[in-house]
This record gives sequence, C-alpha cells and structure tokens, in this order.
Amino acid sequence: MKLCLPKLTLALAALASCFVVGASPVAAHSPQKSADAATPAVELVPRGEKTALLLIFHGSPSPSWPKFTGKIVDRVRALNEKNPVFAVVEGAQMEFSKAPNDIASAYKRIEEATCDAVVAVPVFIYPTSHVQFDVAAILGIYASAETRAALADEGIAVVRSKLPTVATPTLASGDLLKNFVVAEARSISKSPKNERLLVIAHGDEGYAGLVDALNEDALQAAARLGFDRVDAAFCGIGQTFAENVKPIVEANDRDGKKTLIVAIYVASSAESFVARLQKGENAAKNSLEGLNYECSKGALGDFDETAPWIFELGREASLF
Repeated sequence: MKLCLPKLTLALAALASCFVVGASPVAAHSPQKSADAATPAVELVPRGEKTALLLIFHGSPSPSWPKFTGKIVDRVRALNEKNPVFAVVEGAQMEFSKAPNDIASAYKRIEEATCDAVVAVPVFIYPTSHVQFDVAAILGIYASAETRAALADEGIAVVRSKLPTVATPTLASGDLLKNFVVAEARSISKSPKNERLLVIAHGDEGYAGLVDALNEDALQAAARLGFDRVDAAFCGIGQTFAENVKPIVEANDRDGKKTLIVAIYVASSAESFVARLQKGENAAKNSLEGLNYECSKGALGDFDETAPWIFELGREASLF
C-alpha cells in the first residue's frame, strides 16, 4: 500500500489547529480532547448569560444551497433544545446573499433576541483565506483596505455590533474529516487490495501545506483499511479536475485497480460532484467514461457526526 502525502511541517500543523481570530488554543482541539487540553490556569465560565450560536456558511447562487444549509442549522437547533446552551441558533451566508440571509442580518436578529455574546462557527472545511480574512472582516474583527474594498464590490454588509464575538475552528479541527473519509470509503469498498482510494477536496493554492496537514489524519486512517494506494487531489469546485484528478483515475485503471472517490465538500458528495463535471461545456475534458471507478454518495454536511460536531465546537467556545 502506498500513501501519497506531501511533506508536512510542524509549523503548518500548529497553524492548522485553530482559526486565527478569537480562538483559544484549548478550543482548537477536538471536542473529545477538550477535557485533556484544559489546564488549571483556564477558568471555564460562560461567555454570557444569553449567548447566541451563529453558523456561517460560504453561500452559493444555487437555490438548493440555503435549503441544504438550513437543514444543518435545524439539526444544530434540535441538539440545543435537548441540551440548552445557547439562547438562539442562527445561520447566515457569507456570499451570494442579501438580507435576511446575510451575516449582518443574523446579528440584528441576535441583538433583537437580547443576547449578550456570540459564538460564530465558520462551517467551512479548512481555515483558509475566506475564513481568516473575509469572514473575520464581515464580523468586524479584522480590517484591511483590500478586504473592505472587495466586500464593498460584492455588496456584502459588515457587522456593526457591540456584542462580543468569538470564532471557533473550522470543520477540519479534530477527527471529523477522518471519521467522514473512513465512513465514506467503507461504504463503497468491496475489495481493498484491488482498490485505490482518491480523496478530492477544494484546497487552496496559497494554503496547500496547511490543507495537507489537516487531511493527513484522514488519509492515514483510510490507508489502514487496506487499500492498494491512497491519493489526495485538490480540484477547486472542478476547475482543475482534468489536471489533478482524472490522471490519477487513468493511472489506476492502467494498473488494473478500481478508484474509489471520496469528496470532502460541505454540500457535495463525490457522486454529485463528479456527475456535474461529466456534463456541460467541459464534459469531454472531465470525462471518466470507460474508467473503473466508483464515487461515494455522502456529503460532509449530511454526515451524522457533523451537526453534533458544530454544536460541540460552539459549546466549547462558549466557555472561554
């Protein structure tokens, strides 16, 4: 079995552990590890008497996107009803959204509910530029001329609020991605020795080492399922599929191995992602016709562990 991973550095792994704005090193650990991470020097106290939980999504022009993200918000609300931690649970979109679905509108609703603090969970997979700069700027806790100009060009309102806000890590913290990749791989694997796993993700050229570090545990865990080989490839939302993904499937096919494809996207499964790329103007370029492959059917947002993970990240952050 061969595991294809680029060299990783301790510095990148450390950077990967938390979202740079407002996160404590303790809160950056997975919820399961939080008890071990806490020290006597850290006083665990509620952030406010009426704290709001705000789930922030990327956003999309697709009509199905708010419906999908709304289901995630509803699942987290249901968890909060069983274990009341937050006064309100809200959802908002970073891009492609106007009132009442944008972040600034969500803050207005939170203020109207007389909350006294906000825990913001960026429901993004990796802590790359959108989270570190765009979301932070919209929340009003990061400022640069370039970012503000970009937000203004897109008509995105910046939050103006006196409520204290803390942001949590992204979904890549802890074990969520590992558990998802392993579950998806198992769901379609029939003969690991004759199969090769390919994990595809959005990635970010400027954060390649960081994303590699965050994916390492997931790929190592998947490799232990016995696959002949495990690969990972970045392909954005499909822009570099033909360059980065298709050649791996072709090489596996030449070696007589079946490729199992798992996709790490909030709202897209490998099946829906690959099917979309087999259509449209670039269909021929992206075509996998005739190749031996199978795609998993689950999206990270639908994974059973995702909503509890989001809730626990928020609960943990509410105590620092």
